[in-house]
Amino acid sequence: MSGLNFEDTGGDDEVFEYGKGDFTERACKYCGVANPACVVRCNVPSCRKWFCNSRGNTSGSHIVNQLVSISEAN
Repeated sequence: MSGLNFEDTGGDDEVFEYGKGDFTERACKYCGVANPACVVRCNVPSCRKWFCNSRGNTSGSHIVNQLVSISEAN
């Protein structure tokens, strides 16, 4: 256990400060969740939108649902 290090070493390209700034650009396109810790960006060049891992009323999580719809379109 002595080899474990739990200190934040930084190095993140983006650092989010909760409650500061406008995160609406990074909100899930399905449900509007805007917490930076809960959303991921779709890296498909034609998409590049933000989605969360919540299911809401879709058959899968919002990011998975989006990736499936993109793959079906191609």
